[in-house]
Amino acid sequence: MESENRPLRAHFIPYLSTSHLMPQVDMAMIFAAHGVDVTIITTYFNSLLFQKSIDKAITCGHRINVHKLKFPFKEVGLPEGLENFRDATSYEHRQKIGKGVSMLQIPIEQFIRDNRPDFIVADMFLYWASDLASDLGIPRLTSYATGHLALCAADCLLRYGPHKTVQSDKEPFLLPGLPGKIQMTRSEIAEWIKVPNAYTSLMQMIDESIRKSYGVLVNSFYELEKDYADHYRNVLGIKSWSIGSVRLFNARNGSGNDDKHDCLTWLDSQNPNSVVYVSFGSLCSFSSAQISAIAKALDSMNHPFIWVVRNEDRENEWLPRGLEEKITKSNKGLIIKGWAPQLSILEHPAVGGFLTHCGWNSVLETIAAEVPMATWPLGADQFYNEKLITQVLGVGVKVGTEVWTQLLEESRSYVEKEKIEKAVNELMGGGDEAEMRRKKVKELSVIAKAAVKEGGSSYSNVTALLDELRQCR
Repeated sequence: MESENRPLRAHFIPYLSTSHLMPQVDMAMIFAAHGVDVTIITTYFNSLLFQKSIDKAITCGHRINVHKLKFPFKEVGLPEGLENFRDATSYEHRQKIGKGVSMLQIPIEQFIRDNRPDFIVADMFLYWASDLASDLGIPRLTSYATGHLALCAADCLLRYGPHKTVQSDKEPFLLPGLPGKIQMTRSEIAEWIKVPNAYTSLMQMIDESIRKSYGVLVNSFYELEKDYADHYRNVLGIKSWSIGSVRLFNARNGSGNDDKHDCLTWLDSQNPNSVVYVSFGSLCSFSSAQISAIAKALDSMNHPFIWVVRNEDRENEWLPRGLEEKITKSNKGLIIKGWAPQLSILEHPAVGGFLTHCGWNSVLETIAAEVPMATWPLGADQFYNEKLITQVLGVGVKVGTEVWTQLLEESRSYVEKEKIEKAVNELMGGGDEAEMRRKKVKELSVIAKAAVKEGGSSYSNVTALLDELRQCR
Protein backbone atom coordinates (compact mmCIF):
# COMPACT_ATOMS: atom_id res chain seq x y z
CA MET A 1 0.00 0.00 0.00
CA GLU A 2 2.87 2.33 0.85
CA SER A 3 4.39 1.65 -2.58
CA GLU A 4 1.12 2.55 -4.32
CA ASN A 5 0.78 5.86 -2.46
CA ARG A 6 4.34 7.16 -2.80
CA PRO A 7 5.27 9.32 -5.81
CA LEU A 8 6.64 7.65 -8.90
CA ARG A 9 10.44 7.80 -9.07
CA ALA A 10 12.11 8.37 -12.44
CA HIS A 11 15.69 8.61 -13.67
CA PHE A 12 16.29 10.75 -16.76
CA ILE A 13 19.46 10.12 -18.77
CA PRO A 14 20.06 12.78 -21.44
CA TYR A 15 22.65 12.64 -24.20
CA LEU A 16 25.56 15.07 -23.98
CA SER A 17 24.48 17.26 -26.87
CA THR A 18 22.59 20.45 -26.09
CA SER A 19 19.85 19.82 -28.67
CA HIS A 20 19.11 16.49 -26.95
CA LEU A 21 19.96 17.42 -23.37
CA MET A 22 17.84 20.56 -22.92
CA PRO A 23 14.55 19.08 -24.21
CA GLN A 24 14.99 16.05 -21.96
CA VAL A 25 15.67 18.31 -18.98
CA ASP A 26 12.44 20.13 -19.86
CA MET A 27 10.68 16.75 -19.99
CA ALA A 28 12.07 15.92 -16.56
CA MET A 29 10.72 19.19 -15.16
CA ILE A 30 7.30 18.46 -16.66
CA PHE A 31 7.21 15.07 -14.94
CA ALA A 32 8.33 16.68 -11.67
CA ALA A 33 5.54 19.26 -12.02
CA HIS A 34 3.15 16.30 -12.23
CA GLY A 35 4.40 14.93 -8.92
CA VAL A 36 7.11 12.52 -10.07
CA ASP A 37 10.30 12.30 -7.97
CA VAL A 38 12.91 12.96 -10.67
CA THR A 39 16.67 12.47 -10.84
CA ILE A 40 18.60 13.70 -13.89
CA ILE A 41 21.87 11.85 -14.46
CA THR A 42 24.51 13.89 -16.27
CA THR A 43 28.02 15.30 -15.94
CA TYR A 44 29.07 18.32 -13.93
CA PHE A 45 29.75 20.80 -16.73
CA ASN A 46 26.60 19.80 -18.58
CA SER A 47 24.57 20.35 -15.41
CA LEU A 48 25.65 24.00 -15.43
CA LEU A 49 23.57 24.51 -18.59
CA PHE A 50 20.30 23.99 -16.72
CA GLN A 51 20.98 24.19 -12.97
CA LYS A 52 19.20 27.55 -12.62
CA SER A 53 16.02 26.04 -14.03
CA ILE A 54 16.27 23.09 -11.63
CA ASP A 55 16.75 25.45 -8.69
CA LYS A 56 13.60 27.35 -9.72
CA ALA A 57 11.65 24.10 -9.96
CA ILE A 58 12.80 23.08 -6.48
CA THR A 59 11.66 26.41 -5.02
CA CYS A 60 8.22 25.64 -6.52
CA GLY A 61 8.13 22.47 -4.42
CA HIS A 62 8.96 19.99 -7.18
CA ARG A 63 10.99 16.87 -6.37
CA ILE A 64 13.87 17.09 -8.80
CA ASN A 65 17.61 16.73 -8.39
CA VAL A 66 20.74 16.17 -10.47
CA HIS A 67 23.18 13.31 -10.00
CA LYS A 68 26.50 14.57 -11.38
CA LEU A 69 29.06 12.19 -12.82
CA LYS A 70 32.68 13.01 -13.57
CA PHE A 71 33.37 13.00 -17.29
CA PRO A 72 36.53 10.98 -18.12
CA PHE A 73 38.53 13.88 -19.62
CA LYS A 74 41.98 12.44 -19.03
CA GLU A 75 41.05 8.96 -20.16
CA VAL A 76 39.84 10.18 -23.57
CA GLY A 77 42.38 12.98 -24.00
CA LEU A 78 40.18 16.06 -23.72
CA PRO A 79 40.68 19.27 -21.72
CA GLU A 80 38.53 19.58 -18.61
CA GLY A 81 35.13 21.11 -19.38
CA LEU A 82 34.86 19.80 -22.95
CA GLU A 83 32.07 17.27 -22.52
CA ASN A 84 29.26 18.43 -24.80
CA PHE A 85 29.11 17.86 -28.56
CA ARG A 86 28.10 21.52 -28.94
CA ASP A 87 31.60 22.55 -27.87
CA ALA A 88 33.44 20.20 -30.21
CA THR A 89 35.40 22.09 -32.86
CA SER A 90 36.74 19.08 -34.74
CA TYR A 91 35.86 15.52 -35.74
CA GLU A 92 38.54 14.33 -33.28
CA HIS A 93 36.76 16.13 -30.43
CA ARG A 94 33.47 14.49 -31.39
CA GLN A 95 35.07 11.05 -31.40
CA LYS A 96 36.59 11.59 -27.97
CA ILE A 97 33.36 12.94 -26.46
CA GLY A 98 31.55 9.91 -27.89
CA LYS A 99 34.12 7.61 -26.29
CA GLY A 100 33.63 9.42 -22.98
CA VAL A 101 29.86 8.96 -23.23
CA SER A 102 30.38 5.22 -23.75
CA MET A 103 32.60 5.08 -20.65
CA LEU A 104 29.81 6.64 -18.57
CA GLN A 105 27.53 3.66 -19.20
CA ILE A 106 28.96 1.61 -16.31
CA PRO A 107 28.61 4.29 -13.57
CA ILE A 108 25.13 5.23 -14.87
CA GLU A 109 23.97 1.61 -14.78
CA GLN A 110 25.41 1.14 -11.30
CA PHE A 111 23.65 4.24 -9.97
CA ILE A 112 20.33 3.09 -11.42
CA ARG A 113 20.74 -0.44 -10.02
CA ASP A 114 21.59 0.96 -6.59
CA ASN A 115 18.61 3.33 -6.54
CA ARG A 116 16.08 1.36 -8.63
CA PRO A 117 13.58 3.92 -9.97
CA ASP A 118 10.07 3.03 -11.14
CA PHE A 119 11.01 3.89 -14.74
CA ILE A 120 13.81 5.28 -16.88
CA VAL A 121 13.70 7.98 -19.55
CA ALA A 122 16.82 7.63 -21.71
CA ASP A 123 17.90 9.40 -24.87
CA MET A 124 17.60 7.49 -28.13
CA PHE A 125 21.40 7.15 -28.43
CA LEU A 126 21.61 5.30 -25.09
CA TYR A 127 20.33 2.09 -26.66
CA TRP A 128 21.66 -0.07 -23.79
CA ALA A 129 19.05 1.44 -21.44
CA SER A 130 16.33 -0.90 -22.75
CA ASP A 131 18.27 -3.99 -21.68
CA LEU A 132 19.03 -2.40 -18.30
CA ALA A 133 15.36 -1.62 -17.73
CA SER A 134 14.36 -5.13 -18.77
CA ASP A 135 16.88 -6.59 -16.35
CA LEU A 136 15.41 -4.48 -13.54
CA GLY A 137 11.84 -5.19 -14.57
CA ILE A 138 10.94 -1.52 -15.06
CA PRO A 139 9.76 0.47 -18.13
CA ARG A 140 12.24 2.37 -20.29
CA LEU A 141 10.92 5.36 -22.24
CA THR A 142 12.95 6.71 -25.15
CA SER A 143 13.25 10.47 -25.58
CA TYR A 144 13.63 11.74 -29.13
CA ALA A 145 14.94 15.15 -30.15
CA THR A 146 12.80 15.28 -33.29
CA GLY A 147 9.18 15.06 -34.41
CA HIS A 148 6.90 12.33 -35.73
CA LEU A 149 7.21 13.26 -39.40
CA ALA A 150 11.00 12.91 -39.23
CA LEU A 151 10.70 9.55 -37.49
CA CYS A 152 8.25 8.29 -40.11
CA ALA A 153 10.29 9.64 -43.04
CA ALA A 154 13.52 8.00 -41.87
CA ASP A 155 11.72 4.68 -41.41
CA CYS A 156 10.21 4.97 -44.88
CA LEU A 157 13.59 5.58 -46.54
CA LEU A 158 15.16 2.61 -44.76
CA ARG A 159 12.18 0.34 -45.33
CA TYR A 160 11.37 1.06 -48.99
CA GLY A 161 14.45 2.79 -50.44
CA PRO A 162 12.58 5.16 -52.78
CA HIS A 163 15.81 7.13 -53.34
CA LYS A 164 17.20 4.09 -55.18
CA THR A 165 14.63 4.45 -57.96
CA VAL A 166 15.68 7.91 -59.23
CA GLN A 167 18.36 8.60 -61.83
CA SER A 168 20.06 11.61 -60.23
CA ASP A 169 20.64 13.24 -56.85
CA LYS A 170 18.29 16.11 -57.70
CA GLU A 171 15.39 14.12 -59.17
CA PRO A 172 12.43 14.35 -56.76
CA PHE A 173 10.55 11.32 -55.45
CA LEU A 174 7.65 10.74 -53.05
CA LEU A 175 7.96 8.95 -49.70
CA PRO A 176 5.68 5.91 -50.19
CA GLY A 177 3.14 4.93 -47.58
CA LEU A 178 3.25 8.22 -45.68
CA PRO A 179 0.27 10.57 -45.28
CA GLY A 180 0.38 13.52 -47.65
CA LYS A 181 2.76 13.83 -50.57
CA ILE A 182 6.18 14.33 -48.99
CA GLN A 183 8.72 14.95 -51.72
CA MET A 184 12.50 14.66 -51.34
CA THR A 185 15.65 14.31 -53.42
CA ARG A 186 18.53 11.91 -52.94
CA SER A 187 20.95 14.74 -52.09
CA GLU A 188 18.78 15.67 -49.08
CA ILE A 189 19.16 12.24 -47.47
CA ALA A 190 21.75 11.32 -44.85
CA GLU A 191 24.78 9.45 -46.14
CA TRP A 192 24.28 6.60 -43.65
CA ILE A 193 20.91 5.84 -45.26
CA LYS A 194 22.30 5.83 -48.80
CA VAL A 195 25.54 3.96 -48.04
CA PRO A 196 25.55 1.70 -44.95
CA ASN A 197 28.34 2.44 -42.50
CA ALA A 198 29.07 2.26 -38.75
CA TYR A 199 26.40 4.88 -38.05
CA THR A 200 23.87 2.73 -39.91
CA SER A 201 24.64 -0.12 -37.52
CA LEU A 202 24.23 2.23 -34.55
CA MET A 203 20.83 3.37 -35.82
CA GLN A 204 19.75 -0.24 -36.23
CA MET A 205 20.66 -0.91 -32.59
CA ILE A 206 18.72 2.20 -31.59
CA ASP A 207 15.68 1.00 -33.54
CA GLU A 208 15.85 -2.40 -31.86
CA SER A 209 16.12 -0.80 -28.41
CA ILE A 210 13.11 1.44 -29.13
CA ARG A 211 10.98 -1.53 -30.10
CA LYS A 212 12.00 -3.21 -26.82
CA SER A 213 11.21 -0.08 -24.79
CA TYR A 214 7.87 0.94 -23.28
CA GLY A 215 7.50 3.71 -25.86
CA VAL A 216 8.75 7.04 -27.17
CA LEU A 217 8.40 10.56 -25.76
CA VAL A 218 8.20 13.09 -28.59
CA ASN A 219 8.74 16.80 -28.12
CA SER A 220 5.80 17.85 -30.27
CA PHE A 221 2.08 18.43 -29.94
CA TYR A 222 -0.43 16.10 -31.53
CA GLU A 223 -2.22 18.73 -33.61
CA LEU A 224 1.05 19.83 -35.29
CA GLU A 225 1.66 16.50 -37.05
CA LYS A 226 -1.43 14.45 -36.28
CA ASP A 227 -1.26 12.23 -39.36
CA TYR A 228 2.36 11.29 -38.68
CA ALA A 229 1.80 10.66 -34.96
CA ASP A 230 -1.02 8.28 -35.93
CA HIS A 231 1.14 6.63 -38.60
CA TYR A 232 3.97 6.07 -36.12
CA ARG A 233 1.69 4.44 -33.57
CA ASN A 234 -0.80 2.61 -35.76
CA VAL A 235 1.22 1.63 -38.85
CA LEU A 236 4.76 1.33 -37.48
CA GLY A 237 3.41 -0.07 -34.23
CA ILE A 238 5.48 2.01 -31.82
CA LYS A 239 3.80 3.57 -28.78
CA SER A 240 4.50 7.29 -28.51
CA TRP A 241 3.29 10.31 -26.60
CA SER A 242 3.45 13.90 -27.91
CA ILE A 243 4.17 15.95 -24.79
CA GLY A 244 5.51 19.23 -26.20
CA SER A 245 6.43 21.79 -26.77
CA VAL A 246 8.36 21.01 -23.59
CA ARG A 247 10.16 24.36 -23.62
CA LEU A 248 6.84 26.14 -23.91
CA PHE A 249 5.43 24.23 -20.94
CA ASN A 250 8.31 25.25 -18.71
CA ALA A 251 8.39 28.84 -19.97
CA ARG A 252 4.71 29.01 -19.01
CA ASN A 253 5.58 27.82 -15.54
CA GLY A 254 8.44 30.23 -14.94
CA SER A 255 11.26 27.76 -15.51
CA GLY A 256 12.82 29.38 -18.58
CA ASN A 257 16.52 30.22 -18.49
CA ASP A 258 16.83 33.18 -20.90
CA ASP A 259 18.60 36.08 -19.20
CA LYS A 260 18.25 39.74 -20.19
CA HIS A 261 20.40 40.49 -23.20
CA ASP A 262 21.39 43.75 -24.90
CA CYS A 263 19.81 42.61 -28.16
CA LEU A 264 16.35 42.84 -26.58
CA THR A 265 16.89 46.55 -25.91
CA TRP A 266 17.91 46.98 -29.55
CA LEU A 267 14.75 45.15 -30.64
CA ASP A 268 12.67 47.58 -28.60
CA SER A 269 13.77 50.34 -31.01
CA GLN A 270 12.58 48.46 -34.13
CA ASN A 271 9.18 48.44 -35.80
CA PRO A 272 6.80 45.49 -35.29
CA ASN A 273 7.43 42.46 -37.55
CA SER A 274 10.35 44.21 -39.28
CA VAL A 275 13.39 42.25 -38.04
CA VAL A 276 14.82 39.08 -39.57
CA TYR A 277 16.36 36.73 -37.02
CA VAL A 278 19.19 34.59 -38.47
CA SER A 279 20.65 31.58 -36.68
CA PHE A 280 21.89 28.17 -37.82
CA GLY A 281 22.33 26.45 -34.46
CA SER A 282 25.45 25.47 -32.55
CA LEU A 283 26.61 22.60 -34.80
CA CYS A 284 26.62 24.26 -38.22
CA SER A 285 29.74 25.07 -40.20
CA PHE A 286 29.97 27.26 -43.29
CA SER A 287 32.76 28.16 -45.67
CA SER A 288 34.08 31.72 -45.56
CA ALA A 289 32.52 32.27 -48.99
CA GLN A 290 29.09 31.19 -47.74
CA ILE A 291 29.28 33.37 -44.64
CA SER A 292 30.31 36.30 -46.82
CA ALA A 293 27.31 35.68 -49.10
CA ILE A 294 24.96 35.68 -46.11
CA ALA A 295 26.49 38.92 -44.85
CA LYS A 296 26.20 40.63 -48.24
CA ALA A 297 22.60 39.48 -48.63
CA LEU A 298 21.58 40.82 -45.22
CA ASP A 299 23.36 44.13 -45.89
CA SER A 300 21.72 44.61 -49.28
CA MET A 301 18.15 44.14 -48.05
CA ASN A 302 15.89 46.69 -46.39
CA HIS A 303 15.19 44.53 -43.36
CA PRO A 304 16.93 45.06 -40.00
CA PHE A 305 18.36 41.81 -38.66
CA ILE A 306 19.91 39.91 -35.77
CA TRP A 307 22.48 37.37 -36.89
CA VAL A 308 23.88 34.81 -34.44
CA VAL A 309 27.23 33.29 -35.40
CA ARG A 310 29.30 30.60 -33.71
CA ASN A 311 32.34 31.83 -31.79
CA GLU A 312 34.56 29.74 -34.04
CA ASP A 313 33.47 31.76 -37.07
CA ARG A 314 35.35 34.73 -35.68
CA GLU A 315 38.64 32.96 -36.31
CA ASN A 316 38.23 33.51 -40.04
CA GLU A 317 38.08 36.69 -42.11
CA TRP A 318 34.48 35.90 -42.87
CA LEU A 319 32.96 39.35 -43.36
CA PRO A 320 33.76 41.60 -46.30
CA ARG A 321 36.16 44.29 -45.17
CA GLY A 322 34.44 47.08 -43.28
CA LEU A 323 30.96 45.52 -43.42
CA GLU A 324 30.62 44.73 -39.71
CA GLU A 325 31.61 48.29 -38.80
CA LYS A 326 29.16 49.64 -41.38
CA ILE A 327 26.33 47.53 -39.98
CA THR A 328 27.08 48.59 -36.41
CA LYS A 329 27.25 52.29 -37.27
CA SER A 330 24.05 52.25 -39.32
CA ASN A 331 22.15 50.40 -36.56
CA LYS A 332 20.72 48.20 -39.30
CA GLY A 333 21.59 44.98 -37.58
CA LEU A 334 23.25 43.15 -34.73
CA ILE A 335 25.82 40.37 -35.01
CA ILE A 336 25.89 38.22 -31.86
CA LYS A 337 28.86 35.91 -31.31
CA GLY A 338 28.05 32.74 -29.42
CA TRP A 339 24.95 32.35 -27.25
CA ALA A 340 21.77 34.38 -27.79
CA PRO A 341 18.41 34.29 -25.93
CA GLN A 342 16.58 32.75 -28.87
CA LEU A 343 13.18 32.29 -27.26
CA SER A 344 13.09 35.91 -26.07
CA ILE A 345 14.19 37.14 -29.49
CA LEU A 346 11.53 35.13 -31.32
CA GLU A 347 8.81 36.29 -28.94
CA HIS A 348 9.72 39.97 -29.37
CA PRO A 349 7.07 41.83 -31.43
CA ALA A 350 9.76 43.37 -33.66
CA VAL A 351 10.75 39.98 -35.11
CA GLY A 352 8.84 39.10 -38.28
CA GLY A 353 10.79 36.17 -39.72
CA PHE A 354 13.42 33.56 -38.93
CA LEU A 355 16.14 32.33 -41.32
CA THR A 356 16.72 28.92 -39.71
CA HIS A 357 18.57 25.62 -40.10
CA CYS A 358 15.30 23.84 -39.16
CA GLY A 359 16.59 22.25 -35.97
CA TRP A 360 13.55 20.72 -34.26
CA ASN A 361 13.82 22.77 -31.07
CA SER A 362 14.01 25.96 -33.13
CA VAL A 363 11.00 24.92 -35.22
CA LEU A 364 8.85 24.44 -32.12
CA GLU A 365 9.98 27.71 -30.53
CA THR A 366 9.35 29.61 -33.76
CA ILE A 367 5.84 28.25 -34.20
CA ALA A 368 4.98 29.08 -30.58
CA ALA A 369 6.24 32.63 -31.17
CA GLU A 370 4.03 33.09 -34.27
CA VAL A 371 7.02 33.64 -36.59
CA PRO A 372 7.16 32.30 -40.19
CA MET A 373 10.43 30.79 -41.42
CA ALA A 374 12.88 30.78 -44.31
CA THR A 375 14.30 27.26 -44.28
CA TRP A 376 17.99 26.43 -44.68
CA PRO A 377 18.47 22.81 -43.52
CA LEU A 378 21.99 21.45 -43.18
CA GLY A 379 21.97 17.90 -41.79
CA ALA A 380 20.56 15.54 -39.13
CA ASP A 381 16.73 15.60 -39.30
CA GLN A 382 16.57 19.13 -40.71
CA PHE A 383 15.50 18.32 -44.28
CA TYR A 384 12.56 16.31 -42.89
CA ASN A 385 11.64 19.28 -40.72
CA GLU A 386 11.79 21.55 -43.76
CA LYS A 387 9.19 19.33 -45.45
CA LEU A 388 6.87 19.75 -42.47
CA ILE A 389 7.35 23.53 -42.44
CA THR A 390 6.94 24.13 -46.18
CA GLN A 391 4.99 21.19 -47.67
CA VAL A 392 2.66 20.24 -44.80
CA LEU A 393 2.12 23.29 -42.58
CA GLY A 394 2.74 26.03 -45.14
CA VAL A 395 4.51 28.36 -42.70
CA GLY A 396 7.87 28.68 -44.44
CA VAL A 397 9.81 29.58 -47.58
CA LYS A 398 12.66 27.43 -48.92
CA VAL A 399 16.02 29.15 -49.37
CA GLY A 400 17.20 26.44 -51.72
CA THR A 401 19.93 24.43 -50.01
CA GLU A 402 19.99 20.89 -51.45
CA VAL A 403 22.78 18.78 -49.91
CA TRP A 404 22.72 16.95 -46.57
CA THR A 405 25.93 17.47 -44.56
CA GLN A 406 27.21 15.77 -41.42
CA LEU A 407 26.88 18.22 -38.54
CA LEU A 408 30.11 20.05 -37.60
CA GLU A 409 31.42 19.44 -41.10
CA GLU A 410 31.50 22.36 -43.52
CA SER A 411 28.23 22.57 -45.45
CA ARG A 412 28.51 21.00 -48.91
CA SER A 413 25.73 23.17 -50.33
CA TYR A 414 26.50 26.75 -51.39
CA VAL A 415 23.58 29.18 -51.62
CA GLU A 416 24.10 32.32 -53.70
CA LYS A 417 23.49 35.80 -52.30
CA GLU A 418 20.60 36.32 -54.72
CA LYS A 419 18.77 33.18 -53.52
CA ILE A 420 19.12 34.29 -49.90
CA GLU A 421 17.76 37.74 -50.75
CA LYS A 422 14.83 36.27 -52.69
CA ALA A 423 13.79 33.92 -49.87
CA VAL A 424 14.07 36.52 -47.11
CA ASN A 425 12.25 39.18 -49.13
CA GLU A 426 9.48 36.67 -49.86
CA LEU A 427 9.33 35.77 -46.17
CA MET A 428 9.16 39.37 -44.95
CA GLY A 429 7.10 40.82 -47.79
CA GLY A 430 3.40 41.36 -48.33
CA GLY A 431 1.04 39.57 -50.67
CA ASP A 432 -1.50 36.82 -50.20
CA GLU A 433 1.00 33.98 -49.70
CA ALA A 434 2.99 35.85 -47.04
CA GLU A 435 -0.20 36.78 -45.20
CA MET A 436 -1.39 33.17 -45.37
CA ARG A 437 1.89 31.98 -43.82
CA ARG A 438 1.49 34.48 -40.97
CA LYS A 439 -2.13 33.48 -40.46
CA LYS A 440 -1.28 29.76 -40.34
CA VAL A 441 1.61 30.16 -37.90
CA LYS A 442 -0.54 32.29 -35.59
CA GLU A 443 -3.21 29.60 -35.58
CA LEU A 444 -0.59 26.94 -34.79
CA SER A 445 0.80 29.08 -31.97
CA VAL A 446 -2.60 29.22 -30.31
CA ILE A 447 -2.89 25.44 -30.55
CA ALA A 448 0.68 24.93 -29.26
CA LYS A 449 0.02 27.02 -26.17
CA ALA A 450 -3.29 25.29 -25.51
CA ALA A 451 -1.64 21.86 -25.80
CA VAL A 452 0.50 22.35 -22.67
CA LYS A 453 -2.30 23.74 -20.52
CA GLU A 454 -4.45 21.54 -18.32
CA GLY A 455 -6.88 19.71 -20.61
CA GLY A 456 -4.65 20.24 -23.66
CA SER A 457 -3.38 17.34 -25.76
CA SER A 458 0.20 17.32 -24.46
CA TYR A 459 -0.84 17.83 -20.85
CA SER A 460 -3.37 15.02 -21.15
CA ASN A 461 -0.79 12.71 -22.74
CA VAL A 462 1.53 13.21 -19.76
CA THR A 463 -1.21 12.46 -17.21
CA ALA A 464 -2.38 9.40 -19.18
CA LEU A 465 1.17 8.06 -19.41
CA LEU A 466 1.77 8.53 -15.70
CA ASP A 467 -1.45 6.67 -14.93
CA GLU A 468 -0.12 3.77 -17.02
CA LEU A 469 3.25 3.83 -15.30
CA ARG A 470 1.62 3.72 -11.87
CA GLN A 471 -0.02 0.48 -12.92
CA CYS A 472 3.38 -0.96 -13.90
CA ARG A 473 5.11 -0.71 -10.56
